[in-house]
Amino acid sequence: MFYSKIRFFFRDFSHPSRILTVDAYRRPRGASHFRGRHWLTALLAGSALGFAAPSFAQFSVSGNVWEASSGPFVPTSPMTQLTAAPTVSPWSMAGDSLLVGYTANGTLGINAGGLITDAFGYIGYSASATGTATVSGTGAEWDSDFDLSVGYDGSGTLNIGSGGFVSNRNGYIGQNTGGVGLVTVNGPGAEWRNGIHMGSAYVGWYGKGTLETSNGGTVSTISASGLSIGTNAGSVGTATVSGAQSSWQIDGVVTVGWSGQGTLAITDGGVVNSDLINNSTHQNCYVGRYDGGVGKVTVSGAGSLWDMPGTLYVGGTNDPASTGGAGTLTLSDAGAVSAANVTIASVNGSAGTVNIGATTANSAAVPGVIEGVLDTVTSTFGPPPIVTFGPGSGNLVFKHTSGNYEFASVITGGGATTSAVDVYAGATVMAVASDYYGVTTAHGGVLAAGAANVFSAHSDYVAQDAGTLDLRGKNQTVASLANKTGGVVNMGANTTPGTVLTVAGNYAGNGGMIAINTTLGDESSPTDLLVVQGDTGPGTTYVKVRNATAGLGALTGGNGIRVVRVTGAGALSSGTFKLANAPLVDSGYEYKLVKVGTDWYLQSVRYVPSASSATAVPALDEAALGWLALLLAGGAAAGLRRKHRGSAA
Repeated sequence: MFYSKIRFFFRDFSHPSRILTVDAYRRPRGASHFRGRHWLTALLAGSALGFAAPSFAQFSVSGNVWEASSGPFVPTSPMTQLTAAPTVSPWSMAGDSLLVGYTANGTLGINAGGLITDAFGYIGYSASATGTATVSGTGAEWDSDFDLSVGYDGSGTLNIGSGGFVSNRNGYIGQNTGGVGLVTVNGPGAEWRNGIHMGSAYVGWYGKGTLETSNGGTVSTISASGLSIGTNAGSVGTATVSGAQSSWQIDGVVTVGWSGQGTLAITDGGVVNSDLINNSTHQNCYVGRYDGGVGKVTVSGAGSLWDMPGTLYVGGTNDPASTGGAGTLTLSDAGAVSAANVTIASVNGSAGTVNIGATTANSAAVPGVIEGVLDTVTSTFGPPPIVTFGPGSGNLVFKHTSGNYEFASVITGGGATTSAVDVYAGATVMAVASDYYGVTTAHGGVLAAGAANVFSAHSDYVAQDAGTLDLRGKNQTVASLANKTGGVVNMGANTTPGTVLTVAGNYAGNGGMIAINTTLGDESSPTDLLVVQGDTGPGTTYVKVRNATAGLGALTGGNGIRVVRVTGAGALSSGTFKLANAPLVDSGYEYKLVKVGTDWYLQSVRYVPSASSATAVPALDEAALGWLALLLAGGAAAGLRRKHRGSAA
């Protein structure tokens, strides 16, 4: 059954800004079916209805909406309150300002085909005002030659829907103290373009701003000034880029937490491209840039990406004379950052943390990744960036669920007391050699070597709780090593004996374990070796020995098989090493861990089971003893008969 449709437009002349749309569907029999919201209410209210041209639907105005004949607007400017939308598009306010919600509540709608041009736009101007503007539909457009403020002193909301387009020089969300602004860019073809005439976008200038980009929406800037979230002291900015095809296309710098509080979440396939057009300048991006700035960025979900051709500063800036802020970057669920370099806590007073997987306060998550610069032509990433610790307080955290996560960036810089690498969950494999200073701690999970000498020789290492340092059969050198209760230092899971772990400084065993591979034979047998070039402080280390190559056991001559060597002039060896898997027995030989001088050796002796290891014989009652006596007597008699027959023969 087919319907023919007729659309009616009605104006309520007592409220000229109200336009009623009623759809009439003509059925084959001639009956009409009306579809329209509140049409019956309007009729019952006695409003005078008349036809209006369909072009009226391009705009809607209600409440406190004003045009000021100057820009930027000041309260002394000549003003006209708009009580009706224009009848034609474009609606031009050449050189004037448009205020949606000047002193009270006001709304503005720009629908398909509607175009408004002005010099300055304000949504929610006064502290007592609330303004709402919606730009949605194919060809719906609002162009401000200069600034657009959403939440100037009051509360403002700008909704840009599918097909809607808004452009301006500077875009402010939450411009002044007390101003609260929200901008949503939602749907395919929805775009907010900033930076015309070298402007920027600010999410939280002095006030509180929120920018939500979703379902294929786009936010763009076309000047090097870029976009800032949480700009001035006291401001709060929050931004999200969520969903496949949702993106920011920023030709310039992205700063999250300039001197205020900024938060950016890139999720579920959202993309932020920084310095998109002028990428030859390799501009940088910042998280927690200057003193007082606090920035937090999360990139989460497959396809989610923050891409930049320059350096990403997490905590601090590229100006060594400045005092930096505090920044946190969390990469999870295959989310990625691509950059030429990553610097953590770049200046004095700054603090920066990069989390792979999850923060220390949350449960482990699927890890994200740090990639090299994205080649937009081939859609491939360049070599992994160098991760540099600056002089501030820097932290690289691994708390993820992967059983074999490869970290391919060189880690460098840092200070002995200011920088840290912390492993809490998952197995993280260091793929390339690093030379950073600071403390590396395995609190849980595994920190493994992907090649020889990839652990930083300048870092102090700690294994504790349920954490493991795994050499995977590859020689390593560390500055110092503390092996605490619950910690494990694993030379390799059944790897060929011969791996050497060198501790350039002191070793402290406080209840931790070392697992080594040894061929249990004589004193020449190959073995893994712990070399301590400093002291072994007081405390106990438990040594688990694996007979990796099926040694057949033998008596050891000399001092035996050396497994711990303590060197250096005047070295102290007050630590104790004990076998974790005693008795260690092979082919009738028992190996014991013995200290000789400052070193520790495996020495073998003939194995004699202790009384406690002998098999106990159950007690026999009188009947059983009687039967045993008869059996013994019978056996003796049989032996005498065999002897007698042999003599006779």
